[in-house]
Amino acid sequence: MPDERALPGRLIKQAWEITWKHKYLWFFGFFAFGGSGNCGGGGNFNTPGNTSGFNAPSDLEIALLIFLGLVFLALVLVAIYLSWRCTGGLIDRVRHIASGKTSNFRETWEAGRPFFGRIFRYWGLMVLFVLAWLLLLGLCAGIGALLYFFVHEIAGIVVGVVLGLIVLLAMIAAMVLLTPITLWGLRYMVLENMPVIEGLKAGWGLTKRKLGPTVLNILVMIGFGLGFGLATLIVVCPFSLGAIGIMAATESTLGMLLFLPALALLFPLIAVFKTYTFSYYTLAFMELRNIEHSEGQILPGPVPPPAPAPIG
Repeated sequence: MPDERALPGRLIKQAWEITWKHKYLWFFGFFAFGGSGNCGGGGNFNTPGNTSGFNAPSDLEIALLIFLGLVFLALVLVAIYLSWRCTGGLIDRVRHIASGKTSNFRETWEAGRPFFGRIFRYWGLMVLFVLAWLLLLGLCAGIGALLYFFVHEIAGIVVGVVLGLIVLLAMIAAMVLLTPITLWGLRYMVLENMPVIEGLKAGWGLTKRKLGPTVLNILVMIGFGLGFGLATLIVVCPFSLGAIGIMAATESTLGMLLFLPALALLFPLIAVFKTYTFSYYTLAFMELRNIEHSEGQILPGPVPPPAPAPIG
């Protein structure tokens, strides 16, 4: 039986081999879990003889802003669609490659199609979860405001802050608890073809049964995430500082051009890192399930392949 404590060392190397040898996965890694880019711009509109006060935007400027807003909205919608499509495809193909089979971009893209609806419902649940906590925070603020205006100012501030902190701490605790549940649950949905709720329940069960290896694998990836963040700052900061310095010295937006090479470096780095983490967690899930097979905790046999059509 494999030693669960030795899993991270082997999986670190295997996940990197998959990430580096199959570079087409970077596209899917970038968009998985909602990867997207930010767009922005600015400019000065001055007219001769009137350099003070606010100039009302012209019809052309308003039309340009509306156009840019629509383009940005379209890009966001495309990124969301790609996120739902790429997440299932990436997880499925990592399992496929790890089993010794070959794959390519087209097969990975098609592999995500059966799970599109399921990933959509999964993220819908996550959005509802976040909205529920925001609603609780708003309720706390509302209670504090009522006490502030109708009882006593100090009482309203104290109660609002205390309730808000309680809800915030509870939200952080829930997110910590949900992290392994969603990590494994998502892979149950894709690799073992479970509907959303059943997949999350199975993720909770695996977390309880393999709590030690689960925490260890998450800590390993947190360490890699911190290292990635530091490396990203080292790469991007010189360009960002240079751009800010030029804009401050020349009072123009010309320095923003220096952000372009920073973005050109940042996007591939994000794609590689996310592909690696997806690969790592997928491999870790497969190993933990194989260990359970060997321990007789579940019926022996390989993880079943995905169905050709979405279920759940």
